[in-house]
Amino acid sequence: MIPKEFWGYFVTAEKGKVDISSKVWGNFTKSDLKEGMILELRDGTRMMWLFGMARGTTETLFSLNNDLTCEVDEYTIMKVYERGDYTSFQGMLDNPGKLIWERRELRFVTKNEVIRILEKHYGCKVEIIE
Repeated sequence: MIPKEFWGYFVTAEKGKVDISSKVWGNFTKSDLKEGMILELRDGTRMMWLFGMARGTTETLFSLNNDLTCEVDEYTIMKVYERGDYTSFQGMLDNPGKLIWERRELRFVTKNEVIRILEKHYGCKVEIIE
């Protein structure tokens, strides 16, 4: 069980250290978006949050859910950046400010996939002990 104080953080263990600095999963909602923030969609398109909507150079995203997902999966928000300090709209989209939120999704794998990946990584046969 993950302690409640770590909910909403991406926890990684590397060389005995635990990194909880990357805030993700459910702690960033539509109401957290501020004017001028840059949004990056699943398909890589960037838009700016203006007047309660995600606006690009040629399109506007109207159907954004509170959790920053969209019925059309390619339009789901994957990253949110601070507004960069640029003079043009396109310049801000091309060079956003600091990354402040990133969606991290779980990937479900089978035992056989895990074994295949570990065998490739270690270069030898691997057996999982349960």
